[in-house]
Amino acid sequence: MSNVKIYIEEFGFTSDLGVDLSEYKHTGPATKALHKALCKYAEDIGQSADEVMLVRPEDNDKAGHHLIPGWGICWEGGPYEWAMELQNCEGDWGYGQPAYSFSISMESEV
Repeated sequence: MSNVKIYIEEFGFTSDLGVDLSEYKHTGPATKALHKALCKYAEDIGQSADEVMLVRPEDNDKAGHHLIPGWGICWEGGPYEWAMELQNCEGDWGYGQPAYSFSISMESEV
């Protein structure tokens, strides 16, 4: 079991998001679980969960999401470069790949 952690550079500490993505077999459910954890984290730091956007494959043609080829998450108002510092974001479903410093593409291993 390995919970996903993000390093928050501006505060100099790592936060455990409380989600274990290793238990998922497919990209969609893993992305939804990470999205839910990031929404909770956003609320914990005083932001609206609505700022954390789940990007579904059918959303890829929307502006700003063109670098996310399938499932992903975009959180422009999140901590500085949160997606670049994401740790332990992998499992049988695949791995997380930052698209920008504020979004992550969840890449399938298949």
